[in-house]
Amino acid sequence: MAFLRDKREPIDAAAFVGQIFLGVRLECAKCHQHPSERWNQSDYYQLAAFFTQMKRKGQGISAPISGEPEYWWFAPGEASIPHPVTNEPLKPKAPAAEQVTISANQDPRTVLVDWMVRPENPLFARATVNRVWQALMGRGIVEPVDDFRASNPPSNAPLLDWLAQDFVAHKFDLKHLMRTIMRSHVYQLSSLPNETNLADTRNYSRAYRKRLPAEVLLDAVSEVTQTSETFTSTPAGTLAKQTWNHKLQSEFMDAFGRPNASAECPCERDAKPSVVQALHLMNSTRLQARLVDATGRVGKLATGTLAPESVVDELYLATFSRLPLPEEKAVAVKVIADAGAGDARKAAVEDVLWALLNSAEFVFNH
Repeated sequence: MAFLRDKREPIDAAAFVGQIFLGVRLECAKCHQHPSERWNQSDYYQLAAFFTQMKRKGQGISAPISGEPEYWWFAPGEASIPHPVTNEPLKPKAPAAEQVTISANQDPRTVLVDWMVRPENPLFARATVNRVWQALMGRGIVEPVDDFRASNPPSNAPLLDWLAQDFVAHKFDLKHLMRTIMRSHVYQLSSLPNETNLADTRNYSRAYRKRLPAEVLLDAVSEVTQTSETFTSTPAGTLAKQTWNHKLQSEFMDAFGRPNASAECPCERDAKPSVVQALHLMNSTRLQARLVDATGRVGKLATGTLAPESVVDELYLATFSRLPLPEEKAVAVKVIADAGAGDARKAAVEDVLWALLNSAEFVFNH
């Protein structure tokens, strides 16, 4: 229903389905035929024809604003859509597929889904595998992940094909796919470069460091500081990764690039680091409030009886899941020990944790 509410017209649904499930961007073909690309206007509008028999009733505005519900249903009939130039009626046909006969009482969308999951389908498995690879490895075998085209070949075509074939053979089992990738040698490589792969950003000769997603990073900050985040119209204790809409107010997640549900396509996010993100971590009043919270981790450590060495150990374990190196520990312990007690000790513990939260080791998956 969320899909129908956002992609109300067949031509919008076609672009969405092509980009998300098939890994192809058909928007350009909506208006013209690119001389060096595979897809043309007929491909675009024939994909849109799969959605022409969907009918709706209601204002299309969420209650209680509209005061009434909205209904969607499939209306039997011959599915077709006019070609924008010739006005020729185009029947449903999936990209790179043969023309099929669809009866008047058959929902064309079921035909499209059946085609997607056929073992011989050249698009769906490859697009899905590429998205999962990108999520785990930081870069797709085809990059951007939804831009499969002749002029944007995969960095390792045999690898992509093998993963797609294995995905199909295991009945599109996503857990099996993720397990296969994560048990591989390439996934377990170190992110530390050497003299032979320092410049490599394409062939996976090492792990690529990537910034934590906005929601994951915000939850990590909450966990490290032992404070909670509140979101409008959500129960207490809701995690950032459980939020359902990008419109729920959060300056932190906006700064770190959460997806825009109204964008095309709605699941894409900008994973690149930025100056805005660095400034937000350094100057955020909300982050400062977490650090000075008397009931948070800093407040408890500052008023507790732990020695500076134990305080530093806990901060490093909470933030990095490791103990500090000797030189790291010496610096942090000195900051806390020299502060003494009371408010000065609390400020020193705040400073140490602030520095850890602003480090690349915390912000990046490495």
